[in-house]
Amino acid sequence: MDREENDTEALRSANELSRQVLSPKRLCIAVIPCKLVSHRLPKKNLQLVAGVPMVLHAVMKAKSCPFIDMVVVTTDDVETFQREVPAIKSKLFEDVYLIQRSGNACNPETPVYLVVRDAIQLLSLSGTISRTPTHLVMLQPNVPTLPQEAVDILVEAVVEKGFNVARHFDTSGAMTGGCDAYKFPAFQSVQLMDTYNFAFLSTDLEIHTAEDLAFAEKVFTMRGLKNDEP
Repeated sequence: MDREENDTEALRSANELSRQVLSPKRLCIAVIPCKLVSHRLPKKNLQLVAGVPMVLHAVMKAKSCPFIDMVVVTTDDVETFQREVPAIKSKLFEDVYLIQRSGNACNPETPVYLVVRDAIQLLSLSGTISRTPTHLVMLQPNVPTLPQEAVDILVEAVVEKGFNVARHFDTSGAMTGGCDAYKFPAFQSVQLMDTYNFAFLSTDLEIHTAEDLAFAEKVFTMRGLKNDEP
């Protein structure tokens, strides 16, 4: 199967998109970058935390946020993703668009902003979206401890309140923390999506090693969450 056929298969139709978009004036797209190449922790973004692959924590939180109209997972290896994440065939993924990255966007060293831009370009070229998104949310899969309420607060700040930078800060991954949102006119200087209002959702506890993974499990235990599949 060639690249064009892969793209067509991975992207859903514009009709499905039109049913999902909540507002005719707003198009807020959450992009979840899920690279499978990782040197310190192999296939990091597919590792289980509380019994769930980390990427699915991000998908569930994005889908549960009332201010997000469309959820996109962009990966450097769609075939491996589909094989190792069985939930890709479940109702959880009914309205989630899975994209095979193009060209340089598959390079593990490619900056995240270029990965996000690649996803938006592929959605546009395939006809999946017919207009420019008004808002973008970048939610990394390796922050499974990011609370749902923080996601909602941060995205609302960008979509409803006119902020263009939003982040969550966590106290060692524990139950305390807070949210920041900024109006930052110099945001273009860091080369992130100067066309859009953009939320970068992150916490102090990002998982990069096996030790980080073990600590995240402790955080979920502290919060009293069960290790159940979605």
